[in-house]
Amino acid sequence: LDIREEAELLVEATGAALPVKVELATASNLTRLLTAANAGDAPLSLHLSLHCGDSGQHLLLEDEHGGAHAFSLEDLRGLLAATGCAARLGLVFLHACSSDLAGQLFVLAGARHVICCRGAVFDATARCFTRAFYHALCVGQRSVSQAFDIARYEVQTVPQVGLRGEADKYL
Repeated sequence: LDIREEAELLVEATGAALPVKVELATASNLTRLLTAANAGDAPLSLHLSLHCGDSGQHLLLEDEHGGAHAFSLEDLRGLLAATGCAARLGLVFLHACSSDLAGQLFVLAGARHVICCRGAVFDATARCFTRAFYHALCVGQRSVSQAFDIARYEVQTVPQVGLRGEADKYL
């Protein structure tokens, strides 16, 4: 994944209405972020761009050397239970193929809104959906539900006919 390209996409799509803090998706950074989510009044948004392995049974985080770290669903369940923070997460966007199982864990732990994917999606689809979703949410000031519907519609109507069916993979 190109972290700079992803960060630029998020900043562009949000119109600077949402502060974007970019960090590598390591277990340590995720633990620190979820632990800090207990403090403060405003709900937090978590956007994770990564890959999933073993048909969604693992989030592929990075280790301290830039290699892959297979973070299992059990690891995630344990982290969410230990931090007790999911109810403070207003939005979790798991920007990864086959992230629906991890998304269910965030929902069960109390996250208000979770966006994830069932199965694989093309990179072009992911960029299109992400841009449309955050633009509608932040610039258009739509609700999460409305922004989600707008982003799915955007994918359903792209000029590349082969990408249109991927809209239904977003949950």
